[in-house]
Amino acid sequence: MCGIAGEINLSTNVVKRNFLLKKLSHRGPHHEAFIKIDNNICFYHTRLKIIDLSDKSNQPMISYDKRYTISYNGELYNYVELRKKLEKFGFFFKTNGDTEVFLNGFIKFGKNFFKIANGIFAVAIFDKKEKILYLARDFIGVKPLYYSLHKNNFFFASEIKAIINNISHKKINKSVINEFLFYKYVSGKDTLVKNVYKLDPGKVYSIDLKEKKIKLKSFTYYQFKESANKQNIQETTLNIKALLTKSVNLQLQSDANLGIQLSGGVDSTLVTEIASRIKKIKFLYFSGFGDYKKDEYKYANFVSKKLDLKFKKNILEKNFFFKNLNKAIYHLDEPLNHPHSLAIYQISKNAKKNVSVMLAGEGADEIFFGYERYLQILKEKNKINFIKNGAFLRTKKDIEIYSIFKNEEFGDPHVNRNKIYGNINIENELIKFQIFETKTHLQSLLLRSDKMMMANSIEARVPFLDINLFNYALNINDKIKKNEEQKIILKKILSQFNYPKNFISRKKIGYTIPFNKWLETNKNYEKDLKTEALLTLFKNDDVNFLIEDLKNKNNMYSNAKIYWLLININKFINIFDLNIE
Repeated sequence: MCGIAGEINLSTNVVKRNFLLKKLSHRGPHHEAFIKIDNNICFYHTRLKIIDLSDKSNQPMISYDKRYTISYNGELYNYVELRKKLEKFGFFFKTNGDTEVFLNGFIKFGKNFFKIANGIFAVAIFDKKEKILYLARDFIGVKPLYYSLHKNNFFFASEIKAIINNISHKKINKSVINEFLFYKYVSGKDTLVKNVYKLDPGKVYSIDLKEKKIKLKSFTYYQFKESANKQNIQETTLNIKALLTKSVNLQLQSDANLGIQLSGGVDSTLVTEIASRIKKIKFLYFSGFGDYKKDEYKYANFVSKKLDLKFKKNILEKNFFFKNLNKAIYHLDEPLNHPHSLAIYQISKNAKKNVSVMLAGEGADEIFFGYERYLQILKEKNKINFIKNGAFLRTKKDIEIYSIFKNEEFGDPHVNRNKIYGNINIENELIKFQIFETKTHLQSLLLRSDKMMMANSIEARVPFLDINLFNYALNINDKIKKNEEQKIILKKILSQFNYPKNFISRKKIGYTIPFNKWLETNKNYEKDLKTEALLTLFKNDDVNFLIEDLKNKNNMYSNAKIYWLLININKFINIFDLNIE
């Protein structure tokens, strides 16, 4: 719901940097503020009003005793329950929003408050008495938060663009380029900008300003716990339905207008169906391609008619796609890993007149074994080798072409992923792989959902990633997960709402943009690829090989992928004026 940023400077007094607010204005168009807490630390905040539309809930917010200051981005879904609990402890409230609940909850419970906070958030809290800054993200990483540290100067912000101008030598992070090309996302703490890092989800970080050197310390507040779940499919279906219904109900809380991103698939249809039974949904949004064969408009339209809901169809055309590519890269803070980002950007751009909140079906595939590759991994004895050898690439030709562009100087593309997989202390291999997916692939989906929506001042919510639903779903017994009918639980729930079999059991299509088709008419391969940046990063012969393949229409499915990533890397470097030496 907001944009947050802040600075610590132990060497000199902090001063207001107006560009920080400007860079985050799209995340919070309704109010912006700067507060100098003491000589060495300040907070910035831009607000998108969602809960409690009054100015009383503006931020940064200071506690009644002036000891604590909070700058908070997100939603605390169980804030009503927590508020009642805090009132019993003697806390009183001057607002009707969740920010004050978050602040008072931290005052009462300290770092342990994050263990009972059910929501999506990135938050900064400063304890003026102890001179300690606390930073944290929600358990799974729906809301982004970045930082940069140089000697005695520390910046944090919701988006990289608010930090990058404070770095004296802005450089592309060459060490992760191979990983980005191979997996389409940089996992873990690294980003494609050197010396800019992500804060881990599920952790609270602290910086003690009384120390002479800035040092990040961390406390893990969320750790998934395995439990033996022997419930049969009927019991499991009943429990999942109840948990999902509760999650949707909580995430429908909003004093601003709310809509749903409806793809027509099982996941978003379930969210729409459940939501419409709880609250009158004013707007549904769909993005498609007209006559393109993989357009799922007919399924989405079926849902809208069944539920008698307003339905807005967005057709993503080639002209809009390329015209807005630079804007999308700017807002994403990295090269677009998939053209789908433009579709989300278009939906939010068209929806911003009507809504400030939008629910989506992200996360269901990861927690309910929804991808075809999940059936593959069941057959693999060595899970890490399967991951390394192209779980996300799908074809041998993909791997072959990606290998051509692998620059040995940039390091092993698998380093980050190997480390993440190795640090997951889970015995059950299927659960371990699912958690690995939430820490890698899912992060890229959550990033583009947040950034593309917030580019147009809309908050994205993901009911399938409710913490209680997540914990229960991952512990579903293996026999149910191994069912050849993918996402069997969700399909059983959907059948209870009287959807026809051909709707429920159709093969998963996914969101595919006709980029290959558009690419065939392109005449600018040399102009797009023979740039100073790309020829510095990659071998001239390899670039020429790709250009000739594209001209001859060879391996277009695979070549289109690498072409897309390369032109995005080039645009990303230029947009953010990154040094490539």
